[in-house]
Amino acid sequence: EESQLASSPLMATTTTTNPSATSTTSNTTTTKPQPAPKIHAWQLLSPVEWGYCRYTSKPKPPRSHYDHVTKSLVLNMDHYCPWMFNCVGYFNYRYFFNFLWFVTVGLGYGAAICFPAFMNLGTPAYRDQVRASGGYQKS
Repeated sequence: EESQLASSPLMATTTTTNPSATSTTSNTTTTKPQPAPKIHAWQLLSPVEWGYCRYTSKPKPPRSHYDHVTKSLVLNMDHYCPWMFNCVGYFNYRYFFNFLWFVTVGLGYGAAICFPAFMNLGTPAYRDQVRASGGYQKS
């Protein structure tokens, strides 16, 4: 197992030689092993499972689609949002949900502000106010 670990380019210590050294002793430097990079599940797919985008002429990752408005491939594309003027995809789900949350809160606040006025529509105070303003006169 140690031979497999030593043969790994990510885990083995690297030794470099200075090519400009003219003496018989070589100048070597040793570096620490680099940590393994984070690998996502879609990166483990074979090239056969990746597609090819005919619009961008580039490899197309799984679950990605071409957006004709922004003219780019969007990873995990959900839909095009005309209010955000952007495609909702993997990297901006958070902003889209924040947008939806604030719209919902704003609509709830507006409804709460307007609710008392609508509750007064059938009351005698409302009819008195309409009569005083000269509204609803029969012609």
